[in-house]
Amino acid sequence: MHRYNWILFDLDNTLIDFSKASVSAFNDLLTHFRVDEGDAAYLYQLFNKGNKQLWQQLEENKISLDLLRLERFKLFLNEITHPSANDPALQLEWHAKYMEGIIKYTTVIADTIPLLESLLSRGIKLAAVTNGLKEAQRPRLIKTKLYHYFDAIVVSDEIGYAKPHLDFFHHTFQEIGQPQKSEVLIVGDSLASDIAGGNQFGIDTCWYNPKQNPITKEHAQPKYNISKLEELWECIYTF
Repeated sequence: MHRYNWILFDLDNTLIDFSKASVSAFNDLLTHFRVDEGDAAYLYQLFNKGNKQLWQQLEENKISLDLLRLERFKLFLNEITHPSANDPALQLEWHAKYMEGIIKYTTVIADTIPLLESLLSRGIKLAAVTNGLKEAQRPRLIKTKLYHYFDAIVVSDEIGYAKPHLDFFHHTFQEIGQPQKSEVLIVGDSLASDIAGGNQFGIDTCWYNPKQNPITKEHAQPKYNISKLEELWECIYTF
């Protein structure tokens, strides 16, 4: 007998390999906008540092997604003293081109599809819950052929709330028919959004942790900690 009737899956770096797509999309940007100041890997590090800071501010409810769209490349372009740093229209053009690349280079993480098919075959319902941008999330689910596995898809940019905020989880539970919280497990790679949000809402949490990073007392504490998606079975069933 399985413990959970619903699994809520984060997408980026849980089922979809965002990191790989992000590097490829960024390299396309450098070519498209003819940027050759320094090593591409170093330039990506500059961009990614500012990008992560903005996503953290979003999760802390300090900025909006519209501001993130504008600021993510403004920060980078300022770092390399590029002329576009003072032009909001061009910054948004960088963003739009980057998002095209994110969709273009999207791939699923190993074992994702067999896992989802096995879960569905055992009567477990699935939902996708993502702090993503609406111009990319559903197109990527379609491209990777993941879309049809989910009974519900909740995108923060579409509803106005992001994980870990309780309103995101209240909305999700409305979408999935208000099951008992004990029947629901959230799986994600982010302690700050997926695990903290699930803990605050009162559902069980599973940290997808392929790099086997340590958890300190300052982190949100997941109920389960897995390094491979196939290990999720040990969380779902009592053997």
